[in-house]
Amino acid sequence: GFGAQTLVKDVIAGFFLLFEGVIAVGDVITFGASGGVVEEVGLRVTKYRTFSGELWVIPNGEIRAFGNFNRQWTRAVVPVGVAYEQDVGKAMRILEEVGKQWAEERRDIVLEEPEVQGILAFDDSSISLRLVVKVRPLQHWVAERQLRCRIKEAFDREGIEIPFPRRVIYTHHGANNTEDGDGDRPLQSKRVQKVEESTA
Repeated sequence: GFGAQTLVKDVIAGFFLLFEGVIAVGDVITFGASGGVVEEVGLRVTKYRTFSGELWVIPNGEIRAFGNFNRQWTRAVVPVGVAYEQDVGKAMRILEEVGKQWAEERRDIVLEEPEVQGILAFDDSSISLRLVVKVRPLQHWVAERQLRCRIKEAFDREGIEIPFPRRVIYTHHGANNTEDGDGDRPLQSKRVQKVEESTA
């Protein structure tokens, strides 16, 4: 009886998945911490294969929420870190130019003009900027790879530094001297030095 309940739940969930058309063979989905290409949608189970080739089999009754990259559009998101010493306004203009030039060449997949969303965060070693562009389904990975490559070339050409992790270390150098006279309390001289180190 309990087994039949689970079976009925899986079949009913599978029926609605097929009837509503929210998932189909060939769709790229994310389910929990994994994701892949859907290979089969049955009444009882759904099968999808991850990028590494692993085939996942999920009972339809357990599919409560999932993401689907094949519907209407996707968005390419390219975060960029810029060193604090750099001209942020210049970096944003370069991002905008790179995005527009790339969009002109890829009108086949671009749905909206690229947008530079300004300063998103002040991180430990960098100022975070972001370039986004709305593209056709499943084209965001290609767009992100191409944009990263062009941004790196443009930053190198214009002298904009993409930062590496940094640490600021304070070192204390002290020397103890004894007071003249009774010598009950030592005298201390302190020197604090600010040292900036970088780690690759």
